Amino acid sequence: MVQERPARARPFFTWARINGIYVFSVYAPPRLADAEFSALLTNIIEKTWGKRPHIVADDFNASSTEWGCRETRWHATALLDAFAALEAVLLNTENTPTFTGPLGYSVIDLTFASDKLAPQITSWAVSELYTHSDHQAIVFEIKTARPSRPSTHQSCKWNARTLDIECLSVMMSGTAVPPGPCRGDGNEPHGCHYRAY
Repeated sequence: MVQERPARARPFFTWARINGIYVFSVYAPPRLADAEFSALLTNIIEKTWGKRPHIVADDFNASSTEWGCRETRWHATALLDAFAALEAVLLNTENTPTFTGPLGYSVIDLTFASDKLAPQITSWAVSELYTHSDHQAIVFEIKTARPSRPSTHQSCKWNARTLDIECLSVMMSGTAVPPGPCRGDGNEPHGCHYRAY
């Protein structure tokens, strides 16, 4: 369930808080000049700052040997520097291409997570399912702590000061007490206990 989202649209990225996790989606067109790319990174960092835990899933069109590309370009270096300030962890774990086009393939779709959330993310993978796009879907799971369940065991307590002896006698009349080692005379053997239900 979406719990929060931005009040107004921003160019090239958006976000939503879903089940307590801020999820950012980014698209940086390859045509962005260095100054425009830097401005986009600044906007993303400003909006991500203080929003934890977070995931930033993006197509930055940035090549780096860090994530399996043949070379590292300036956009990738700027990207890594910016996300280091957020203490974000790159989740890409394989060199599987995330983009396949007429000119070849590359690894340009990246997933970053806040440092505390990253260990809870499992099964990160590039999906082979058809996406109607030249980009592959990236799938992963987030392990969440199971909420504690309220106890279903209800204990019953006695308050001798409020006991209505007459009412109890009426309720108990005609009730058979099964035979057993407990005598009910106050001199019970060890292990005899009475419970009210």
